[in-house]
Amino acid sequence: MTTIGGWPPVLEGVSDRAREAQTTVIYGGDLMVGVWPWGEVWRYNPDSCGWNFMRRMFTHPELSSEITHPYDVENHDNSPQNMWGQRVTSLVANGPDLFISTSAKAPYEWKPETYPFLAPDKWKSYGKVYRATMPGHLSVTTKWTDGPTRLEFMIGDREISIHQDGVVLAQTFLIGSLAERTDKARSLKNLKWGTGIFGPHRCVALKGAISIHDSKTRKIRIAYDDHSRTDGVRTCHRSDRHRFAPRIVRGSYLIEKLAAVSISIPVEVS
Repeated sequence: MTTIGGWPPVLEGVSDRAREAQTTVIYGGDLMVGVWPWGEVWRYNPDSCGWNFMRRMFTHPELSSEITHPYDVENHDNSPQNMWGQRVTSLVANGPDLFISTSAKAPYEWKPETYPFLAPDKWKSYGKVYRATMPGHLSVTTKWTDGPTRLEFMIGDREISIHQDGVVLAQTFLIGSLAERTDKARSLKNLKWGTGIFGPHRCVALKGAISIHDSKTRKIRIAYDDHSRTDGVRTCHRSDRHRFAPRIVRGSYLIEKLAAVSISIPVEVS
């Protein structure tokens, strides 16, 4: 494990001390990161190899490089002093959306007489859940099977969908320029199958294929078969199955993680 300086960058106007990337998720083919102590969300794009600041999940207090954590000065008589630092507690992709939650350092109870600087409503910013949506992403929980299972990821006709053993698990529609580009797509460039973003999978076999499914609508089908049993003996446990993740180069991913799968539209199509 190697520490990389400036990952994510320091937000302009805050101290570079005690910064932690506390939550991460792959969403829309990009790496999303929640950063303590100012409740920041950053996005890393593998195509441009650069970080983009998305937003702060809190509107208070004003940014300052003179303090390390929000409300360090106002809370100096209480312990811990940094209790009202601002976390991005979780980043969870579900369906086409990304859910972002916030919290303080821990689930503290707000007491008006002790923490008047959060009155009347600033304390409500801690513990909120936000929904963000970027076009071209879809995540869904898969069905557990005792034997082999087949997952298909369909792209085209202004929609993307995920199927398992012929049953639609989820779908979402594409809009704008992304829909126009996928409508014109006849193939995917630079596609390769990986061995897993969480380490090599331990299944008996995982085979993937890509094909034009419908010549009229030019739907692209990406499918892989998970052969989890052989001779009636399970050799691929639930904890192992999520280790496989085929990757479309140029910044788009198909992910199977914790019995869930995701699809993101590739940036480069032809």
